[in-house]
Formats: sequence, C-alpha cells, structure tokens
Amino acid sequence: MPAENSGGKSNQGGNLCPMCRRPLKPNSFFCTGCGHRIGEPPKAAVQPSVNPELLKYQQRSASLEEPEPKGKRVKKKKAAPPSEAAAFFKAFQKKYIIFIGVSIFFILLGTGLFVWQNSRYPDLEYPVQMEETADGIYISSTKMIAKYTSDGDLEWKLEKAGQGRDFSGRLDFSFGPDGNLYIANTNHGVIEIVSPDGKWTGAMGKGTLGALFTLAFLKDGRIAVADTLNHAVVVFTAGGEVEARLGGAAGSGAEQFNFPSGIAQLPDGLIHVVDSGNQRMQRIDLQFIFRDSWDLSLRAGSTPRRGGMIKSIKNAIFKSTFFPKRILFDPVRDHVHTIYGPGITEFPTDESFIVRLDKNGQFVESVDLPAPGGGPLNPQRLRRALQDKIALVDPDAFIAGSWDPASNFFEPVFNPGVSMELQRMKDAHGSLRAIRGVGVFLLILGVLGLAALGALAFKEYGGYRGDSAATAGGAPPAH
Repeated sequence: MPAENSGGKSNQGGNLCPMCRRPLKPNSFFCTGCGHRIGEPPKAAVQPSVNPELLKYQQRSASLEEPEPKGKRVKKKKAAPPSEAAAFFKAFQKKYIIFIGVSIFFILLGTGLFVWQNSRYPDLEYPVQMEETADGIYISSTKMIAKYTSDGDLEWKLEKAGQGRDFSGRLDFSFGPDGNLYIANTNHGVIEIVSPDGKWTGAMGKGTLGALFTLAFLKDGRIAVADTLNHAVVVFTAGGEVEARLGGAAGSGAEQFNFPSGIAQLPDGLIHVVDSGNQRMQRIDLQFIFRDSWDLSLRAGSTPRRGGMIKSIKNAIFKSTFFPKRILFDPVRDHVHTIYGPGITEFPTDESFIVRLDKNGQFVESVDLPAPGGGPLNPQRLRRALQDKIALVDPDAFIAGSWDPASNFFEPVFNPGVSMELQRMKDAHGSLRAIRGVGVFLLILGVLGLAALGALAFKEYGGYRGDSAATAGGAPPAH
C-alpha cells in the first residue's frame, strides 16, 4: 500500500515528484520518471496543504509578480480578424500601388511648383516709367534705371544706389534743375540722386517718407512729394531739408489726404495733388494753404471701355472702385491728363485709362487707347516726350511708347535697347507663368488619378461583396 503523501518528501527525507511520487535526484529540476518540471503546479489536483513545497513556490511567485491595478479587472481582448473591407482595400492598394504613388507624386510636385511660383511672383520685375529726351531715352523698372542712346546703345544702368541700397519699388523719377535725376526708391523710402552720367551722388528723405510715393519739381527748385501711405504731402528744399508737411493721417478735410498718389505744379502756380481716396484734386498755394478742389469722381459719360458690354456694366456698377492716380499737364493743348484705375495702391492693373480735363478741372473726355497687339492699353505713368507727345508705360503688357493726344495714336518705342529691356522682363514673367501652368496641370492630373482610383475601388468592392455573399449563401463552386 503506497505511503501517504507527505508534502513531496518520503519518510526517509528524500524529495518525491508530486506527480509520480518517484524519488528526485538532489538539485534536479525535472523528474526523470514523468518529466514533470519541479516548481510547476502538478497536472493533477494536489492540495497545497499536503504539498508544502508547492505552497512555498506559489507564495514566492506571487511576491515577485507586479500587483494588479485596483478596480475592475480589464480582460484582454483578442485581436479581431481584419474586416472584409480592410482585407479588400489592402489587396486593392497592393494591386495599384504604382498608380497610387504616381498620383500622389504628381499632387506633391504640382503643389510645390505652384507654391514656389507664387513665392517668386512678388519679386518679378515690371517697367515703371519711360522718358524721352534729346540725348536719349531713360527707363526705370521696379529694380533698375537705365539710359539708352537714340540708337539703342546702353550708356549706363543702375541696380544699386549708395550706402548698400538696391533700387526697389515703383521707381518714378524726375529731372531736377541741376540736370540730375531724382528717383523715388520707394521700398526704402528714399529719394536717390543720380548724375546725368549715371553716378549716384546722394539721397534725401530717409526716415521721412513711406514705402510708396511720387515726386515733382516746383518751378523754384523745391521738391513736392505725394507720400501715399502716410496720407501726406511733403515739400523739400533744394538741399533736401523738409520745409513743409501737410496731412499725416487719412482725412477728407482741407489739407487732409487719403492716399495721395499724384502731384504737379500747373501754370497757375498752384500745387495740384491727386487725392485718390477722396476722388478729388486739392489745389494748394506755395504758402501751403488750401485754395479749392476739383471733383474727380467718375461722372456720366466718363466710363471707359464702351466697346465691351461686360466691362461697361462692370464699370457702371463699380464706379467707386476706380480712383484717380496720376496727373500730367499738357501745355500744348492746355489739358490736364489724369490716370484712373481700380484700387489705390495696386500695381500693375489691367483696367487703367486716361481722363482728360480742361485747365479748370472740367471733364472733357475719357481716352481708351488701343494696344499694338489689340485690346486696350493700360497706362500707369505719363511723361512729356518729344514732338509734343506723351510717353507712357503699360507695366502689365510690358509696353512703352509715345501717345499723340491730337490723333489719339499710340506708337510703341522702337529703340532696340529699351525693347530688349522690356522683352527681358516679359520673358521672366512668361517662364514663371509656364512653371505655374505645369504645376497646375500636374496637380489636376494627380487629383484626377486619385479620383479614378476611388471610383475603381468602389466598383470593384461592390463586385467583391457580391461574390463573397454568393459564395457564403450558395453551394461551393465546382472544380
């Protein structure tokens, strides 16, 4: 009759296997009889009370384990098998991975080209002003000013001013009584002074002028400036000192301005300021006292673009969006020419036109100039030219030439050097537009590709579900 279980030990003190009750070798971890691992619970129910060694083992293991968190015990869920839809789309993605990758690549490349083009667009160069003299043609852009001979040879070209400044902004310029050029370096708020042979000689107005202004000389040699963004008119002495400052905050009262953007002295001696935001011309005497003003709001009969119904309706509805911007007095015809355009500070714009006034500010006519390649011309600057003509520039179309107010005929400049400058700027814009076009094309192509994949996936998934339902509900397919 076998001995009673004594906790894994025989009466002689030897260790016994809790499974088969055979003696264990000293320091052995396995029973050589049944292969039971010493320290594991027996496969058969063994009471810890009759197996002290097993009880000790369980207590020691419990002390080494991390305590379970208090509260409700969370049962671990087994990972659910992938759903039918997930399995289908995983297989679909694997099947069309190349097509998906190409579509995403087109979208990323197209977006990158489009964003890069937009970031470069503000730095593109536009022509600003051209003036023809007896000894050559001067032309400025948003980055440089140059002089060409009548034969088209480049005499000099400046892209840098003194003190490390570059030429940047709407570079209006005027000739002073001393023969020097006075250039509105607008992005730096400085008037640069350049000698007739293209040498920088000095500057004025630093710390006084804003980032958008135009200038004109008075008959006594002083310089009058329409400081657009500061809503002010500033008068400098010939030596560059500030003599007077009118305005300084947007307003509609006398000697107050709202984005003044044109200035000139007319034969009556008064300073005429194009008060763009107020759509009027303020007239100020040389003691800087307000005299009177002209109404420059668009009136009946002055709406341009009569040949196009859409533009005529647009202008008739949005008359208040057209503002006077520039002024030029024509002494031959005793007229005042004023440029109008949508927006006050926008440059360039494709909706500009000329309104002709008499010397008393009364409306005469609206001038719609035809461009050489067809369509309307959109002038931005007006300057006196030879043979009683007026030089003007269309920045958006990269056109410069002379306009004869008597015949209303515009003739493009035939100077080879000036033409090459204009073409250079136009080509730079064309290259960037081509890059933008490629970017938009790739973006659209990528989106269409993903849309086609989506439609294909929807169609195939419908068939996949139908096949799965038929297989599950019907007889197994015959082999």
